[in-house]
Amino acid sequence: MKNYYLIVIVAVLLMNSLTQATIAFSDSFEGDSLDSFWFPDTSVPAHRNSSYSLSTDYARTGTQSLKLSFDAITQPGFYMGHYFETPVQGTFSVWFYDTMFSFMAGIYLDNSRFGNTSEWATMGLNYSVWPLTDYAYRISLPNTMVGQQSPGWHHFQISVSDAGTIYSLDGVDVGHGPLQHVSRLYLKTVIAGNIFNDGSHSVYFDDFSFTPIPEPLTFGMLALGSLFVLYCSRLKNPVF
Repeated sequence: MKNYYLIVIVAVLLMNSLTQATIAFSDSFEGDSLDSFWFPDTSVPAHRNSSYSLSTDYARTGTQSLKLSFDAITQPGFYMGHYFETPVQGTFSVWFYDTMFSFMAGIYLDNSRFGNTSEWATMGLNYSVWPLTDYAYRISLPNTMVGQQSPGWHHFQISVSDAGTIYSLDGVDVGHGPLQHVSRLYLKTVIAGNIFNDGSHSVYFDDFSFTPIPEPLTFGMLALGSLFVLYCSRLKNPVF
């Protein structure tokens, strides 16, 4: 009977640990509608005259990608977001189709939901010699240019851990930063200035993924569970 109660206690602790663990997420934007993981942040002023859709215009895998569209007026853009309930660490990755238009576009991360508003990170297109754009990472301010803009699909990645931030472009690490936790995520695009009054434009994202770093509690509970299974396997008599 004592062994029975021990099994129940360990099982409850393991389930609680796994429930609290941050869940990995990936999205190739192949559904009929946008996954509930995302929400369009219409509180951002840049959302004027902008919209989103799941489009067949370009696709890196499958047949669809996420299309963010806007009219080229002063400071237009779009922020497709996700808020985490607790600060997380891990790797954020997305593919971006470059149509060779001059705008800011890419992954944006910060931890402002939990009081830290001074540190944020972006990886993607940004302004080099305005109004021209190139690939860059950004640690709050200023931009650090790491590659010349070119057409087609490009891979943006930011990894966040206790050691800080690692920025990657097309599979190559290009820089480091101080951000250690994330509570807000955006796939975003913004045009700076009002010189692009030449109609509508769109950007495309595909194959997003977030791979979390497991919390120490999760590691500990999994280790405890493994030890308990080993203990039970060595009992001469059944535990029930």
